[in-house]
Amino acid sequence: MRTMIAQNMDLRLYAKEHGVSMWEVAIKMGLSENTLYRRLRERQTDAFKNDFKKAVDYLAKKVD
Repeated sequence: MRTMIAQNMDLRLYAKEHGVSMWEVAIKMGLSENTLYRRLRERQTDAFKNDFKKAVDYLAKKVD
């Protein structure tokens, strides 16, 4: 049996650990939620990952 590991699991876990929903990240990044999920299916550039983490950090601070 083949095990499938989700692409960009580090980003998904980063948002979850900070208590931020993916739809919130999508809005902050100027994307629809579906577009964000589609992009996370593929390997992303470092620039995209940095933008994602900045959005999560901003939203996490706003919630606190």
